[in-house]
Amino acid sequence: MHPTQYAMKKATDTTLFFVALIQTVAVLQAPGAVFPFEDLRGAVSAAADIIRRGVQVAAVELMDETQMRIVNEGGATRPRVWKETLTLFLKFSGTKGTVDDNIKTVREIMKPYSPLTFESARDEHEQKILWSARKEPLYPLGDERGW
Repeated sequence: MHPTQYAMKKATDTTLFFVALIQTVAVLQAPGAVFPFEDLRGAVSAAADIIRRGVQVAAVELMDETQMRIVNEGGATRPRVWKETLTLFLKFSGTKGTVDDNIKTVREIMKPYSPLTFESARDEHEQKILWSARKEPLYPLGDERGW
């Protein structure tokens, strides 16, 4: 029986018994990385290269200067202040070993595209700050751009 399956069998006319298999699994990591860029071509090319090479990423998002300014003005990620430039956000998934390997691979892939810096979030608090930055500008952005 597969570990996620269960079985109910009739023991007697009036009694059922339940058999379940429980399997423990490794807790998956979901750290992120941030790469600010000066130009759109570099950011988009880097993201495409990461995907083309089959790096296991859970999310890839690109935010522009306006979005990053709104994040800073909104203050949701304080005390963190972000560079107000094109910024590529990556979220990795998998076991610790897989994630560590993927982060190393991404850092190598990024080199020819000249990101301004590299930052990664390794603990839950840093991950929350990093990913709240990309969610923060959603509502004010509509007002900013006249939507």
